Amino acid sequence: MENPLGRDVSHIKTTAVLAVSILVGVFLWQATQSLNGKPASSSNEALVAADQNTNGAQNTTVPTITTSSATNTDPITAVSDEAVGELVGAYAGLQQQGSYSSTTGAAIASSIGMGLQVPTTYSPISATAIKTSSDTSYQAMMQYRSNLQTTLKPLLKNTTPEYVLFGMYVQTKQQKYLDQLLAAAGNYAAAASSTLTLTVPADAVQVQLGLVNSMNEFATTLNNMTAHASDPIASSVLLENYNNAENDVLGAFQALVTYEQSKTK
Repeated sequence: MENPLGRDVSHIKTTAVLAVSILVGVFLWQATQSLNGKPASSSNEALVAADQNTNGAQNTTVPTITTSSATNTDPITAVSDEAVGELVGAYAGLQQQGSYSSTTGAAIASSIGMGLQVPTTYSPISATAIKTSSDTSYQAMMQYRSNLQTTLKPLLKNTTPEYVLFGMYVQTKQQKYLDQLLAAAGNYAAAASSTLTLTVPADAVQVQLGLVNSMNEFATTLNNMTAHASDPIASSVLLENYNNAENDVLGAFQALVTYEQSKTK
């Protein structure tokens, strides 16, 4: 069975560059404002700065960065706030040492950004949730494959890679790209839910676990990216989650191919 994603992992460098580019643009602006004694939470100006860095031209249609309070319990926004604090401290140190420059500043922004992590919170299923059959024959595998071709049909609606949609939103700030990203997340969730209903050969339990859990993980990641798209720091962190989640999906489908190839007529 071919991978319905129709892609490989070669684009991961693209998302990494996008993440660092967003981070450097907004981090440089945030630190400069703080060191000059100005508030570092002017959301629109920060996003304009990030747009200038990624596009080379100002995009004036920008949303507002959501700034959390001390009691905020959203881990994604909390990581964003923590990053701003680390950034300001690092830049203050450079200024005191007289070693600040746009080059050293960008290096620190990139370094801090690459060290940020936030967990993807979803509810993974366990093997006990999977219905199995004792029939592990070649014919049983072929039936499982045929059933998957039906349950995975929602993924065929995702004709544009999700990282491309997110990149287009970063460049244009047009809501339609977030709407498409949200629809893609829904398709992964629908495919996962439908696939979970299947009865699978007993020796395909781990394959089934990988498929369902990775699709749910990816759907959750896409939903998080959509919800936090107006926060450039959180967006950069979530692009790393995106790479990890998509790798998990690709790995799950490769495990399915390996399982199919292990069977003989």
